[in-house]
Amino acid sequence: MMAQSLKLLWRWSAENIQRSSHKPEYVFRLFRKTQNYLEAVSIEKQVRDVVFSKLKVQNNTLPFKPSPTRVRTLVTKANRKSNLKQEPEKNPQVLENLKKLERNLKGAKVEILSGDTITVKDVASQLKVSAKALAVALRKFTGEPTVADSVVSSDSVELVLSDLGAKVSIMKQASTEPEKGGLKTPRFLRKYEPEVWASFPLRPPVVTVMGHVDHGKTTLLDSLRNTNVAASERGGITQNIGAFSVSLSNGAMVTFLDTPGHEAFAAMRACGTQVTDVVVLVVAADDGVMPQTLEAVNHARNAHVPIIVAINKVDISGCSPEKVMNDLFSYAGLQVEQIGGDIQCVLVSAIKRQGLENLIDAILLQTELSDLRANKDDPGEAICIESKVSKGLGSVANCIVRWGSFHVQDYVASGRTWGRIRRMLDDRGKSISLAGPSTPFTLVGMKELVEPGSFVFVMKDEEDAKLFSEKLDSDIYFKKLQQTALQVSLQRASEKLKSREGDESIGPNMEPSHLKKRLSFIIKADVRGSVDAVLECIHKMKKEEMDIEVIHSGVGAVTESDVFLAASSKASILAFNCKVPSAVIQHAKHNGVLIRHYRIIYELLDDIQSLQEGKFESSVVEKSIGTAQIKQIFHLDRKHGKQTKVAGCLVSNGLVARDHKVRIYRSGHVVGEGKVDSLKFFKEDVPSVSSGKECGVIISGFEDFQQGDTLEVVELVPVSSKEDQYLVT
Repeated sequence: MMAQSLKLLWRWSAENIQRSSHKPEYVFRLFRKTQNYLEAVSIEKQVRDVVFSKLKVQNNTLPFKPSPTRVRTLVTKANRKSNLKQEPEKNPQVLENLKKLERNLKGAKVEILSGDTITVKDVASQLKVSAKALAVALRKFTGEPTVADSVVSSDSVELVLSDLGAKVSIMKQASTEPEKGGLKTPRFLRKYEPEVWASFPLRPPVVTVMGHVDHGKTTLLDSLRNTNVAASERGGITQNIGAFSVSLSNGAMVTFLDTPGHEAFAAMRACGTQVTDVVVLVVAADDGVMPQTLEAVNHARNAHVPIIVAINKVDISGCSPEKVMNDLFSYAGLQVEQIGGDIQCVLVSAIKRQGLENLIDAILLQTELSDLRANKDDPGEAICIESKVSKGLGSVANCIVRWGSFHVQDYVASGRTWGRIRRMLDDRGKSISLAGPSTPFTLVGMKELVEPGSFVFVMKDEEDAKLFSEKLDSDIYFKKLQQTALQVSLQRASEKLKSREGDESIGPNMEPSHLKKRLSFIIKADVRGSVDAVLECIHKMKKEEMDIEVIHSGVGAVTESDVFLAASSKASILAFNCKVPSAVIQHAKHNGVLIRHYRIIYELLDDIQSLQEGKFESSVVEKSIGTAQIKQIFHLDRKHGKQTKVAGCLVSNGLVARDHKVRIYRSGHVVGEGKVDSLKFFKEDVPSVSSGKECGVIISGFEDFQQGDTLEVVELVPVSSKEDQYLVT
């Protein structure tokens, strides 16, 4: 009946295309898009009644020739769909698909993610089975007409799959719409039934090493992975979060996080506890419990993360590990096993590699108790631990996978930004195509910088990724920022006008002489976490008699735009561990803008503190005089079997001079500093080498340079020590 009616309707529409409201194309699209049989019959009947009433025909017959080829195709599809609905058990192919479906699902533990609406096709995709076979099974057991695109209830799905022998767990699917803060509910934070959780594979633990500055955290990690990162860190302190995987002697994999201990990096340490499974609290036996020790304990407790205490430097004579244990109990409330508690405590010496096996055993025991698992087959979910702008790569995010897997070319979203993964790097800088649970990796391809501590999700496609970040679009953010800036400007103008009324103490610049002095800065750093650390410290340093104003902060090298902004607002630029190109230095000199470069955060903070107190006595600034590229590395034999590394360089700009300070850059970031100790042009010792020539350079104070690094030679130039070059009124 349905096929005949559609044939007549199609033919009538073709013959009466000018006066028919139901064109042939409409009828054809109607049937192709409508896969639910009963719905198709209902719609077709309504249209057919209208058509036949106009023609006044009887017995559903029309006096014209048979339908064209497309109508015959339409009729064939209608008959096939009608037969499938009426007698599925008689179709041999359907019976075979049903048997295959039952074999695949029998005894399987499956988790169905259910949203407000779920289709047969969605369920089949999650189970990796035939959508048609599942539709027939649902139709057979529920008695309702069902096709691949039919919307079904979670109860029906659970009933049918259970009848086929599967153990089913229905989980509420999180919305792809961003929640507060631009996040959706991650899978690794959901609660699972014990049977479902046990079906997921085990994953490596993520261990965060925390403690007070200079208590030996990085040295301990160096001992565990046989490296020497601590020696290359400026000032002997860690200034950003490092993540890396270590293969232990027993074959187990562990991902370690090294967090900064300086008080300025509190936000970084808090970020570290968000991603970790175990916290190793390092306390120096000779120094005892310190402020950042207590802060680390509080972070771990707030994140509900188990703690293992590692008392370091036990090889130092006169130290008392027992006193440290008692102080931990008295000041932090940590009662270790040695004094009757349940917290593991290990005595170690990172330098002499004592007690490392005991520490590894403690970590593995805690990991086993925690039963850490993740489903690597799900879309990836990670936490960003750091982000920066890298030369040649753009915005990159250092992440740790918490659930699922990330692949190159996946669409990803995080907060206000999204992108497509163009490249992934492991903790050693090698390209990888897959990152599974607990893997630290560098993500390349985000449109903007990812906020440290935020979740990064793999999305279905570009549309979903854009939708995820739509509500926190940067345009809204910048509009609010502009409104705030306008309000501040109006408020300042109003205060200045009010202060002039009846005031005879007007300075030569038409400004009230009693206004507070103000320090204005532009802050640039290598990574987002360092920027946040500096801003937080500056906020704490503000005093009543002097304002500190940060008019702009950002990640990456200092640019000419920064210099222009500083010149127009009478500000100085503080560059922390980031590059200042020679062209920018010349631009700053021309515009009278002071740029100061720092490698250690407490030097930067000390300078700001001195400026506040009017005690700034610096009489020199650094001036770049040349750059060179390291083309090759040689080893020079010295006495007593020692070797010295020699950098074979090509001077690209200016000159390289002996006895001058040199700064080493790698991928746009400062990796070390030293002094040009020896300089040779061919075999001859020379005081300097100019642009375009090759030379051999021995650098004292830093030998961890690599082929491809850039050397920047600087000289110290005497300048006026007046603080007025920083102050505006």
